[in-house]
Amino acid sequence: MLRIVRKPLFWLIGLPAVALGAYLAFGVFGIQGKFFDTEVNEDFPVAAVSSSGAAQSQPLATEAPIMATEMPMMATEAPMMATEAPMMATELPATPTALPPTALPEPTTVPAPAGPTLQAAGQFYGVDHEGAGDALIYRQPDGSHVLRLENFAVENAPDMYVYVVADPRGDTPQTVKNSGFLNLGKLKGNKGNQNYTLPAEYDPAIHRSVTIWCERFTVVMATAPLS
Repeated sequence: MLRIVRKPLFWLIGLPAVALGAYLAFGVFGIQGKFFDTEVNEDFPVAAVSSSGAAQSQPLATEAPIMATEMPMMATEAPMMATEAPMMATELPATPTALPPTALPEPTTVPAPAGPTLQAAGQFYGVDHEGAGDALIYRQPDGSHVLRLENFAVENAPDMYVYVVADPRGDTPQTVKNSGFLNLGKLKGNKGNQNYTLPAEYDPAIHRSVTIWCERFTVVMATAPLS
């Protein structure tokens, strides 16, 4: 064995072979991901009230003080009318005059915006790798949608992305590509609770599943049919 190691031919052939094996293992297949997990835990995002809605509510709060300032102006008319009574006494008997009561406007209340509402939900199951957890799609008060992964776990692999797929299952590369999908970006971690903003093109009537896609090997890692 020592004689083989000492020969130059061993180093000329052996070292490139070892380097190629290491590159394939770590650079291409990403086996280092098999030995550790990336856990991400995010709070649920709640969208703020839109600026247009806040602007519409401002005039409602200022109308009551404006109308309240008109009452003293009406009250000053009573003495003016009272001075006219002696002038009319020579023609008609004096009759008491009274101002009609002024009704104050009822306070206007602006309804508070509703909270996030659950639009669709599903559970992950493993396809090419093991997978588990919940896929939840919420509609925010401002009309946007967000995908939340809860108690999520998938076996680690390189180049994983989150897709919403226009197929009830989305568990094969053919159905993902043929039916169409929206790419929500790279998977933040293979474990935990995570949020992904859905684009304006998202349609709950069309996109029926959430798929964890491995771009490196063009395979479905796990999927969650939505209902």
